[in-house]
Amino acid sequence: MKRRLIALVLALSVAALLGPAAAQQKLVLKFAHHAPVTFPYQDGALKFKEIAERLSGGKLEVQVFGGAQLGGERDLLEGIKLGTLHMCIGAGGLANFAPAYNIVQLPFLIKNQEHMVKIADGPAGKLLAQRIEEQGGYKVLGYFSTGDSGIQTVRGPVRTPADLKGVKIRVMENPALIESMRALGANPTPLPFPELYTSMKQGVVEGATIDYTALWTTKVYEAVKYVTEPGFHFLSEPRPILISAKFLASQPADVQQWLAQAGAESAVYERSLFKDRQGKAIEDLRAKGLQFAKMDDRAFLEAMRPVWQKVAATYKAEDILDAIVKAGQ
Repeated sequence: MKRRLIALVLALSVAALLGPAAAQQKLVLKFAHHAPVTFPYQDGALKFKEIAERLSGGKLEVQVFGGAQLGGERDLLEGIKLGTLHMCIGAGGLANFAPAYNIVQLPFLIKNQEHMVKIADGPAGKLLAQRIEEQGGYKVLGYFSTGDSGIQTVRGPVRTPADLKGVKIRVMENPALIESMRALGANPTPLPFPELYTSMKQGVVEGATIDYTALWTTKVYEAVKYVTEPGFHFLSEPRPILISAKFLASQPADVQQWLAQAGAESAVYERSLFKDRQGKAIEDLRAKGLQFAKMDDRAFLEAMRPVWQKVAATYKAEDILDAIVKAGQ
């Protein structure tokens, strides 16, 4: 009995000594997003997990929470600030924490996925990331894609700004988008993404501006009749992978490097996957009988250019606006 007691005391002493060290061997990170798990965000987040865990040799564990399991976008952004969450994908709501993000929410500014990638991987993306960190305290690890957004309605086809007059249209909780839709004559209604399907079904809103892939995966197409033709896109903005800048800076250099590399590589993977899925989604939407309408590019651009300049001046982001325009030339 005495020997057993001595062995137990020794074992507990060793455990107490090794406990903190063992705990430090694995860093567990929570990575959440607000889109359905059928959305490419989920694939991108799982790729991030795969790369980060492989690079770290098991010292990192990334737990992925998709489908708004941990809340909508605002909940996730606040969670990072509170320390209850480590990473998320920023969308329109990010502009409420880092106002410079309003720039990439400006309709018709970013032409397509090719333009978006040039922004994400070029000077505009670096300027935007810098401003997001300065204003919101978030570090950008890379930029996912959210595809190309069209305009969907139940009233009738949208070909000119006049077709949007008075339409109750769901927008992200973003000041630039709200102002832009008002300039086009619509009645913008901010709603969290997870509420969109029900709101469309119940007639709370009469239209939306989501991307073609989300239109398919969320089945919102069941509630609308018309969608704008791909080619001239409402939005094609980059969506940043966000982590607390303060938290990241507190980690060892190797951890920072693993996360940076995982962010860069998973972003390339997600963007390529999104492009493929978007093409398939558009084919499926046509097969479902949705009516596609071609927009008058010139009319919408004439209505939006003054808004671009106003928003850029409001948020002191003229340099980002200029870099985005140059990337598309």
